[in-house]
Amino acid sequence: MKKNKLIALLCLPLFLASCGGESQPTPSTPATPDTPSTPVEPVVTKYTVTFVGVNLPIQEVEAGKSIAKPADPSKEGHIFVGWYLDANYTQEATFPLVINKDTTIYACFYSYGEAFQKARVNTIGDNVAGYEYDYTLAVTGSYMNLALAGNTTGNAKYNKSSDVSFYDEHVNSGALFYDGSKYEIKKGNKLHLVSLDKDDVVKKYTIKEVGDEYKYDSSSFAKAIFEYDDTKLKSIEKTSTPNEYKLKTSFGFSQGVALVGNYVNHPMVEHLIGSLPETSADTGMYVAFDGNKLNSYRYEMKIDVSGIKFDLSYTLTFKNIGVAPAIQPKVFNNTYVSDGDLATVKAEINGYLNAYKALEHSSYDFTVKTAVDYAKKNAINATVDGWSKRKVSGGDVYYLNDYEVDTDHKNADLYKEKGLGDCHGARVKLSTGEVHDLKKKAVLSGYNDVKTVTHEDADNFYLFDLFANLRTISFIQKRTESGKTIYSIGGDDASAIEVLNYFNDLLRLNPLGECSCEVKAFGTYTNVEMKDFKFSITIEGGKLSEIALTTNGAMKTAFVGSRDFETAAEAGFKLDYKLTVTDKGDSYEPAASVDKVK
Repeated sequence: MKKNKLIALLCLPLFLASCGGESQPTPSTPATPDTPSTPVEPVVTKYTVTFVGVNLPIQEVEAGKSIAKPADPSKEGHIFVGWYLDANYTQEATFPLVINKDTTIYACFYSYGEAFQKARVNTIGDNVAGYEYDYTLAVTGSYMNLALAGNTTGNAKYNKSSDVSFYDEHVNSGALFYDGSKYEIKKGNKLHLVSLDKDDVVKKYTIKEVGDEYKYDSSSFAKAIFEYDDTKLKSIEKTSTPNEYKLKTSFGFSQGVALVGNYVNHPMVEHLIGSLPETSADTGMYVAFDGNKLNSYRYEMKIDVSGIKFDLSYTLTFKNIGVAPAIQPKVFNNTYVSDGDLATVKAEINGYLNAYKALEHSSYDFTVKTAVDYAKKNAINATVDGWSKRKVSGGDVYYLNDYEVDTDHKNADLYKEKGLGDCHGARVKLSTGEVHDLKKKAVLSGYNDVKTVTHEDADNFYLFDLFANLRTISFIQKRTESGKTIYSIGGDDASAIEVLNYFNDLLRLNPLGECSCEVKAFGTYTNVEMKDFKFSITIEGGKLSEIALTTNGAMKTAFVGSRDFETAAEAGFKLDYKLTVTDKGDSYEPAASVDKVK
């Protein structure tokens, strides 16, 4: 036990020293002052930015830093489109552009032609959902001291996915243009072309088949932007107006004149312009675009030659590009165009006409005015005024058809000294069945028997059966106003020919057969082009009240046996006809002899 305590005491100093107890200090090394370190420069990564297609220097840009968009460059004959990150111009560069690698930036240029085609695809291409455009047409000028003026304002919409995919409406005004409005409505693959007069009455309605590509007015002056491909687009040049370019195409002066005919209400002006050489007109086509989409288009035609001054400007402005507009086409109430509907309404009209013809006693007044207008010559006019009275008995028709003829056909350049003159005469079927042509000697003097003639069925109801002789009818509109039912009957070029044939055969410009040659109001014609056709039959109180027709257009015609018009030439024509039912014949009885004709 004592031995252990001794060991413990001997070890105590060592323990105290190791535990921090008091001990002898150990000598230490003197402290050394801190030595300054050399700073380490951070590593900076830089990348090169190279521009292709323009004369710009290579840039070195720190990683993660951005560059601003350079100023738009220019290139002769080209339009700068934008900056791209690939040579195929598919990835557009967005500025400020952050640089994290060596970068090449490509400047994209289009030639004027390429830019136009690209803008056209973006505006009216197959993948465009829709668009809208406004347009105007203004014409001023003069011809033979006659002031000319006409205006059109219109709007068109295209909606790729709509059942009615195209809709165009415009309004005309001015003496040179037809007053009224026109509509183009594409429903499915059928294009409805409708014209209304200034009173909103349908005067023309036709339907034709068209394809899916129909999405603009094919009769407009803007074909250059809607349909011309590289074969028809010869060149495009910049003008002094910003973003405007002049197009040179295969569209010629004669094509422009043809389009003038869609608007001009003066056939001879159209033909006179059309007869001028190509070099007589100054024409131009101008398109404005910003490298992405079309903005506007303008067609101009200026003529100052041969006494004709003509200044035309057509302007089209796009809007809502890429938007599929809602289309709500105008509705033409009670307008019949299908074969089945037309047959039904024609039967309805014939019912009224036949009921009138079945009356025991009937009468009407009539007026027919004709005109043929050769270029730079006076018009050849004729007017036939008259009335008819009749009695139907035992299946026979007894009539007295009185007419007064006032005609220019007797003038020196036609049939002067060949026996033709103005005349007041009549044709009568007596109770005996005899038929006579009569001539009135003087006012209030009664008639003088000139000759006995052969009865013609057309004399039973002279100038009455126009509707029955009209085979080509494009539409019939039935409307009611002021207690009357009015049937408006539409026609086309074929209808106009049928009408001219009807009056050429029946009008008696030489009623007494005294002229040494055949006299026709419209001559011997070909190439008839109808410009206007307004035919109506009016029913009042359930009975026939009136038949009226106005038509005009252009033709090529000659007057056989005349002095100056033996050879066919271009001319305008006009026809006005009106028949009004009267009660003058309610007590008419056929006379037994010519002496008793009053």
